Amino acid sequence: MKKSHLAATMVLACTLTAAAPASAKDQVVSGIGAMSCTRFAELRVANDRAVIIALKSWLQGLLSGMNMQLLLNRAEAKALPDADQIADFVDKHCSENPSSNPLMAAVALHEGLRNAQD
Repeated sequence: MKKSHLAATMVLACTLTAAAPASAKDQVVSGIGAMSCTRFAELRVANDRAVIIALKSWLQGLLSGMNMQLLLNRAEAKALPDADQIADFVDKHCSENPSSNPLMAAVALHEGLRNAQD
């Protein structure tokens, strides 16, 4: 991509972000992992491969980001399970907590890893 196109894209992204209304209803986390557990279960049952891959990737990114925050805070990062184990944890969390979402399942998983390894 040419530098001018990259710069224009960045300016547009910043402009759109700045133009977004700020309110208490704004999400601080977005993406496929912010869907409800009910919706997540529907998609898992439908076995939509693209959605499952996207969700696994999103969850791995979130957990990796949480690990990076630990490192920035001079704490020990935690070994993460593989994508299938993460998805299995989310399945279990969502079946036990249908009003939750995959995001909170990932938070619970990371918290469990931190407690187990401390």
